Order: sequence, then C-alpha cells, then structure tokens
Amino acid sequence: MAVQSGGADVETWLGKTAAEVGQMLVGCSITKLFPKYGYFKGEVEAFDAQTGMFAVVYDDDDEEMLPLAQLAHCLPKEQEKLAREYLGNKRKRQQRQQLRAGTGDQR
Repeated sequence: MAVQSGGADVETWLGKTAAEVGQMLVGCSITKLFPKYGYFKGEVEAFDAQTGMFAVVYDDDDEEMLPLAQLAHCLPKEQEKLAREYLGNKRKRQQRQQLRAGTGDQR
C-alpha cells in the first residue's frame, strides 16, 4: 500500500527529479525546533533548482534557506517519510552510478 500525502505517494515522489520534488514542497507548512527558543511554524516559500535549497519563512518573519535533508525533519510526518525515502533512493542511485563508473559497467 502506498503512503499518501498531499495527493502524492512514495512512487510518485520516487519518479520525480529533484526539481520536481522541490516544487511539490513549495507551500508546505513546517515546524522547526530551534534550540533555546522552541518550535516555530513556517512555510516553504520557494525552491531554487540550481542550488537545491528551499526558502522558508517563519511566522515571526525570519527566513532561512534549507536543503531537503534538513527540511525533511521539519515537514509533517507523512511528507517527512516521503522525503527520507526519496533521499535514500537518490543516494542509492548515486552509489550505483559511482560503482558503474569505477568498473566500466554501463548498464
């Protein structure tokens, strides 16, 4: 059974490029823990496909740029699970490509 989140399931995420996943997360609400200050709510305002960074604006008007690996921890549980799965599969694909490049295997 596929995990559903905001109309997207794991298979949908895994079939997307990083830029497509980035755009899917624009508009998402997040909650981030800032040590010494507590939890703050915010929203993903934009995604920069060239840098892979997300622009986040918090309810107190503070802003920061986060990569998906850090943003994933701030997403609602279902989206966090999808982001972690996406990142894990992305790493596996990169490792396979590196192995193939090192051995001359062109599968």
